[in-house]
Amino acid sequence: MSEEREYKNLNLNRDCIEPLTREFCAQNGLELRSFGAKPGTPGLRICIGKVGVEDGTLDVYFINKDGTTTLQWNTGKNHDISHALAEKLFDTIAPDEFKSVNMTLKGFERAQILAVIELMTEGDDAEFTLETSENNGSLVCKLNCKAHGDHLVVTHHSTRRLQIQGRPLTCYRKLVYLMADMLDMAGLELVLSRRDESVAEIVRKEVAAEFLRKFLPNSYDNLPGITRNLLLAGQCVKISSPQLPEYSMLFFPELRSLEGALKGKLASFGFDSDLNDFGYFFSHTGGGIFELKSSFDGHITDEQTRNLLSKAYTFFNKHRHGLFHMHSVEDASRQIGSIEQLLSLSADAYAHLDNLYR
Repeated sequence: MSEEREYKNLNLNRDCIEPLTREFCAQNGLELRSFGAKPGTPGLRICIGKVGVEDGTLDVYFINKDGTTTLQWNTGKNHDISHALAEKLFDTIAPDEFKSVNMTLKGFERAQILAVIELMTEGDDAEFTLETSENNGSLVCKLNCKAHGDHLVVTHHSTRRLQIQGRPLTCYRKLVYLMADMLDMAGLELVLSRRDESVAEIVRKEVAAEFLRKFLPNSYDNLPGITRNLLLAGQCVKISSPQLPEYSMLFFPELRSLEGALKGKLASFGFDSDLNDFGYFFSHTGGGIFELKSSFDGHITDEQTRNLLSKAYTFFNKHRHGLFHMHSVEDASRQIGSIEQLLSLSADAYAHLDNLYR
């Protein structure tokens, strides 16, 4: 029951409080009467309401000793409104974010993690401070966030194991962001989902979204809703690296999304691929290679765009027909036999999608 929720010492992302409050007001026909510093203590006082009802007040306390946040909704006159806003903020915290982080990653050289920590803590405008110590050959780095007060302990052991301990707040989010390029898919999933290597499960949509952004840096925010949902659904399964006898079904989201991207791009130039067979717009030049028909050069004058369309359709045609049509001798039909092969194909598909939706 929502009345039984504990609103103290939450691992709440403080940067989200104002935009979520404005979103809450817009969704419920309310006005944001005031949004500012709370008198006397670190935090915020939020006042919301509308004509015909009493205003609701939500006090937000910033607990700077550990970076957590406490919500107090029962101080104003309209507890229903302030309680509903507190619940909206509370619901942004995923279940595993209520827990502290205590995880270990393998294979890190000390110079690698020191380079990341240096990016966080050096410079006059650095948002974090650093305390270091040695303990039996292990380097212990304590990161502190100047603005919010949360801290994270990062320990590098001589065995090249990297231990991360603390709350999943500002320090943790920044560290993970800077580490992303060093990690393979499995390692990235671990830090995004804040779980240890011994756990295997289908991951949450939010984790998949962060990973998908890495593969679609130029286009993630431009994806149509159905395309984003398709890719996120597939990623939720793929990232967990399930052991399956065959993996072609997990490539379906990428191929369907690529079909939509190609048709959408053609439509932007006035071509209706729903009335014509999709392959009508491309010519087979041999060796499985397709090119946009030269008769359409006058409509699509940019050579780079024509090349992107041709390469994307070549990839789509090869894998769509090979994987989703069976031979008369079923056992001779094409398969995706390993998770590694699946991930390689998916990465190629993402490259085409990123080009088409950028």
